[in-house]
Amino acid sequence: MCSDPEVEASIRKQDFQKQRLSEWMEEREENQTELEPVEITEGYDAGWLSPDGDFYGLNGSTGNLLHLNIAERLLASKKIPVKEMRNPDRWLEENGWVKIHHDWILFSGSFYGNTLTDVQIEKLYRYGQVCHRGVLRLGTAQTQITAVRFRATEPIMLNKLLN
Repeated sequence: MCSDPEVEASIRKQDFQKQRLSEWMEEREENQTELEPVEITEGYDAGWLSPDGDFYGLNGSTGNLLHLNIAERLLASKKIPVKEMRNPDRWLEENGWVKIHHDWILFSGSFYGNTLTDVQIEKLYRYGQVCHRGVLRLGTAQTQITAVRFRATEPIMLNKLLN
């Protein structure tokens, strides 16, 4: 083989890039299949929690725009009305769905007159307890709160923390 260190470094770099591209392609392919509700405590990287408690999650890097991918797949599987093709991600926000990214919880529903449902609160409590050592980060400020306190807080007050 060649003994030039620069050439060898270039080959290693190309091999690494090919491996990363291959992993990204595999991950992307896995995230194109039919989307079904999953258990929120199974450790997904990102997901959406419906007002009735169904959780749709995916694993992968943030570069794959997981929330947008989930929203598009929910639209394709007719869980979002087809007339909402303009922006399925926004439709979820407007209709009281919770956006979850690891321990970070986002809820834009309050801007549209929604509060978290009792089912969502209970699922998020369990999620915090099981997956994140009992601590969640809420809203754009990423305010830390224990899962116990989260569950004990009135939904209208949670809206303030989630904004």
